[in-house]
Amino acid sequence: MAGVNKVILIGELEADPEVRYTPSGTAVANFSIATAEQWADREGQKQSRKAWHKIVAWRRLGEICGEYLRKGSQCFIEGRLQTRTWEDQDGNKRWTTEVIAQNMQMLGSSDRGQGEQGLDGPDSTKNTTEGVNKAILVGRLGGDPEVRQIPSGSTVANFNIATSEEWKDKNSAEKQERTEWHRIVAWDSLGQMCGESLHKGSQVYVEGRLQTRSWEGQDGKKRWTTEIVAQIVLVLGSAGKWGRAESREENFPTEEPINVPEDDIPF
Repeated sequence: MAGVNKVILIGELEADPEVRYTPSGTAVANFSIATAEQWADREGQKQSRKAWHKIVAWRRLGEICGEYLRKGSQCFIEGRLQTRTWEDQDGNKRWTTEVIAQNMQMLGSSDRGQGEQGLDGPDSTKNTTEGVNKAILVGRLGGDPEVRQIPSGSTVANFNIATSEEWKDKNSAEKQERTEWHRIVAWDSLGQMCGESLHKGSQVYVEGRLQTRSWEGQDGKKRWTTEIVAQIVLVLGSAGKWGRAESREENFPTEEPINVPEDDIPF
């Protein structure tokens, strides 16, 4: 059974898209967009944070992005998460997580670019001061959640879920399948619920926001990881066995887990 892997973003480009063509002649555009979020903390102080997201657009959609988008452009992106790996010059394995765009809509301008699936997107006349950063996943856990408390007393649960996608190859008509792994972080009561209710193989619906953060490895080099900070977790099961938990906080603790393993994928 295929899973669900969906991302919705509204943000601004940090630079013009880079468009190139593969040896087979396929166009691909790469660019990053920033989403912003504002909230009041428990002391009533205004807080804000910005998250950057790598976007990849293929074929005609990539060409459209190259033609219409510029640094500072505001756009709507709908797509799926993809994690890929490569080997650096030192022979170390590296991971990066990108959003593979399926639809794009320019916002805030009369010159509107449109993605290849014809999505109208949000109202372009709306004054959007904050971005939109939402990920929706349905998949299965690769292992039991790891639950712990950080020095401030907050509870945090970390686990990975897999989503799968199936399609037929255009040339051979053979069935193809792709599996993506996603790192999930759940805080406080939501994290406690995940630790109590979820186990390896559990099927879950997760709704949250994308977060990319960095740390320094043992070799002194900077590392990056992208995870979904869960806001809603729905436990899916057979015979009508359901469980649900939702974060009641308007914001999330600023403290993050620091013991991130070098290997992002559980298997």
